[in-house]
Amino acid sequence: MAAETTTYAKLPGRGLRRAVFAISATRCRLWLGADHLLAVDYTIASEEYRRFYFRDIEAFIIRRTAHRQVWNWILLALILLTAGPFLIAWRSQGNGGFLVAALSIAAFWAIFLLINSLRGVTCQTHIRTAVQLEQLPSLGRLPVARKVLARLQPLILAAQGASTSEELAAAPWMAASPAPGAATNAGPKPVRADKGRVHGALFSLLIVEALLTAVASIFFQEPISTLSMLAMLSGCVVSVVAVMRQGGTDLPDAVRNVAKVTLAYYVLKCLVGFVYMMIYAVRNPGTPMITGLEMVDEPGFAEAAIGSAGVGAVLGLLGLIFLLAHFRRAPAPPVV
Repeated sequence: MAAETTTYAKLPGRGLRRAVFAISATRCRLWLGADHLLAVDYTIASEEYRRFYFRDIEAFIIRRTAHRQVWNWILLALILLTAGPFLIAWRSQGNGGFLVAALSIAAFWAIFLLINSLRGVTCQTHIRTAVQLEQLPSLGRLPVARKVLARLQPLILAAQGASTSEELAAAPWMAASPAPGAATNAGPKPVRADKGRVHGALFSLLIVEALLTAVASIFFQEPISTLSMLAMLSGCVVSVVAVMRQGGTDLPDAVRNVAKVTLAYYVLKCLVGFVYMMIYAVRNPGTPMITGLEMVDEPGFAEAAIGSAGVGAVLGLLGLIFLLAHFRRAPAPPVV
């Protein structure tokens, strides 16, 4: 007798559960079965399945987030940082090619900004059963989440029947919030102790880079030096390592957030450096760039380098302050 084959229908939406690098990202999709919801987490080398039967689903929890606004601000910053140098060069040189380049780069980022805005408000969606609370990253936009839930609601009602007001009042999610530190059904997540050495090195590199930039500007009338460039490259590598290691540690949120902002700072700084390399190549055709110091005389480069060094110094000081406050914090008293 042939085995019965389950037919699945793909539901709208897709999302990322874990994403360190694009090649190792874990992507998520939802599929609709006859009597259950199938969540598929997949990478380039593996797949993981979770089934949520309609009869076991207790609730869907949707919480709005500010990710759309954050990405819009990041894209606006990218427009200013990448198109701005070309506008400065156009105003100082009068070359129309710089204006065309500025408008082209701004339009490129503006397309992503428009797409991000039109996709709708971002949100976090969780599905709750009697034994687990699981996030559904594919329902990361409010319009998509509403569309999927509208499709699932009649199927869940058909499997469970309509709930009475007494049953809703007795539901676990309607009870009072548990006391802080209380264990949930899933158990407390293990927390890994982190001595903060990588983060301390990252924040120290930011300050060292700012000091080297100040020394080069004051004594040599140059906005950058070979040492400051080496410090920047080291900071780029250490920032990636810090963000990758800080998950599941006892480091406070303030330290983690500064590390994330620092990583974004280095990404933007590298993009601005690439733009200035393009400007140098356009203005000096046939002249090779060997050390990267050749572009220091480009219009606006000195101001951009000094300004970014100031931002880096502020991030480094904030990070060190938060890190020292974390280690000076008195240990919690033992539980008797």
